[in-house]
Amino acid sequence: MIVNHYINKLKDTVFFRGGIAAIDQLILSITNLLVQIVLIKLVSKEEFGYYSIALSIITYSMSFQNAVVNTPMTVTLASKNEVEKNEYTASLFLGQYRVLGLLAIMGILSYVIVKSLGSMNTETALVLALMIAVFGILNREFLRAYFFTEELPLKVLKIDLGYVLLYLAFIAISYFVYKISVPLVIIFMGLAAAFDSLVLNKNLSFKRYKHNIKGAYKENFEISKWALLGITVTHLQTFSYLYIIGYILGSAAVADVSASRLLLMPLGFLINGWGNVVRPYGAKLREQGRINEFFKKLVLMSLAFPVLVAIAVLLLFLFKDLLISLFFHKDYAGIYNYLIIWGFLFSISFFSANASYGLQVVKKFKSLALLNGLTMIITIGLSFILTLNYKISGALIASLIGSLIFATILWFNLRSAVKNFKIL
Repeated sequence: MIVNHYINKLKDTVFFRGGIAAIDQLILSITNLLVQIVLIKLVSKEEFGYYSIALSIITYSMSFQNAVVNTPMTVTLASKNEVEKNEYTASLFLGQYRVLGLLAIMGILSYVIVKSLGSMNTETALVLALMIAVFGILNREFLRAYFFTEELPLKVLKIDLGYVLLYLAFIAISYFVYKISVPLVIIFMGLAAAFDSLVLNKNLSFKRYKHNIKGAYKENFEISKWALLGITVTHLQTFSYLYIIGYILGSAAVADVSASRLLLMPLGFLINGWGNVVRPYGAKLREQGRINEFFKKLVLMSLAFPVLVAIAVLLLFLFKDLLISLFFHKDYAGIYNYLIIWGFLFSISFFSANASYGLQVVKKFKSLALLNGLTMIITIGLSFILTLNYKISGALIASLIGSLIFATILWFNLRSAVKNFKIL
């Protein structure tokens, strides 16, 4: 009895939920890392470069969904009663389900037409694969956000374990029966996500609740109109190095910089996992008038994360030769040249992300979007100049400068918002 009491008490803490989210993100990170290693081994460098660009597009689609659907849901559910919650979430889910379903049907029909005309190439196949795959990917992301908001991280872990097993099984079957290609891997990602979220979780039927799609999205728009601008400029700032490298240096250079980022990719997923937990937690503290406590925890985590990054970078250098021989090949021998820059970038990204999560919780989306727009212009301008002069290193340094400026401004504004919120 006493043991169960303390276990239940532990489960109610943000650190437990954050720990489960971290484990969940680590599993997803290892899976994505494994898939990318397989692609590095089996497809051309140019095709792996296309895969990296496709992943950035998927990331943007998820960010778009977060702005329009998931983040407004995360920060507003705490203020609704049970009936309002059910109607609101049902409306959001069914609205996006219909749009994504139509997009997937258009993708399938386009694939059939293009294939029958004999006009299929890698770029076209990749675009159509993305149109089809986002149906499963974004429906799964909605359910993940919903369960995190309801503070059920173990449910998210169960969903993601099912997704990982299906995704890897599809790839393994394709490898032994047919062949591996980037468009096919994107399709497998969407199929695994769709089956996992919509079939394995069929008991969570939002159709049984009363819904008002127009009303729910209108409510979200008060927040999402600025969040949408914010995620667009954030995406351009974050991935400008990738697009500019591709434009100036070609897809093979994109493969190099993506492979170098791969070494620290698990840390990127930890950032996202922390965000999934800390936003609903912060929303609850906001409703309880404890926003200052929330701010202190954001500061604490922001200081702890760079230590983790430094340890990871040190270990990667210690095992450099082994990792290169096991997971890469001679075409990727230069990826360690960019590892230290990536270490600084990941540290600043977490620092910046925490301030962003804080501003989202206190609903300062307008300032978040406008500030990011300014730093995006600086980052893109620097990226063009430094890439032309210093190639890949120049593009990454430009991203680092832009991220540092943005993070500094965000924390200054978050501190100001917290003080004003306390007075109100």
